[in-house]
Amino acid sequence: MRAVPGAGTNVPIWILGSGTFGASLAAERGLPFAFAAHIAPRALREAAQVYRARFKPSAAHARPYLMVCLPLVAAASDAEAQFLATTMFQRSLALFRGEGLTMLPPVADMSAIWSEAEEVAVRGMLSAAIIGGPATVLKRLEQVLASTQADELMFSSNFYHAEHRLRSIEIVAGLHGPQRLAGALERVDQARRSARPDCAPWRRPSHRHRRGRPGDLVCQRLL
Repeated sequence: MRAVPGAGTNVPIWILGSGTFGASLAAERGLPFAFAAHIAPRALREAAQVYRARFKPSAAHARPYLMVCLPLVAAASDAEAQFLATTMFQRSLALFRGEGLTMLPPVADMSAIWSEAEEVAVRGMLSAAIIGGPATVLKRLEQVLASTQADELMFSSNFYHAEHRLRSIEIVAGLHGPQRLAGALERVDQARRSARPDCAPWRRPSHRHRRGRPGDLVCQRLL
């Protein structure tokens, strides 16, 4: 295989998956695995377990390396975050309905927009979402890290206003928790100036950052 452009640049190869098949493939090939918990949250823990249990060291990777992508809506308070998250709810609802995925403004009440069955489906799809004020976000992130032992987190954020999206990233960047959170989002200032400010990389401080433009490897909007 010859990549154009990119030949000779040694771009790292990842396996992106939303189930145990991708986890098994990444483990068999000794490759890093990125799990799409923003679309398949129910399979997250099983996929993480399968990947680590079956991982075979390769020439490029001596140990497993897991990245988890999560929906993120952080705000000054839980109430505000829940309000802003209705933009994400409406977008996911449109996906289920086969409608356009235009970002819609947040609403005070979703009950007039979705049916009970649609609400169950949307909340199920977004069950891994991190929604809340700083304390709630920190608690949820710690739970995800504890249950998956993820080496890296990636966030997918759907906001109607760009300033709310940037503030969400800044809130996560400002969290002070255990060592695993201490070095979170060291490159937020670069992400602020990025053409795609809706995603932010999360890296454990014990690992060196790869070279390249900020967010090249992990800052992708997957929805």
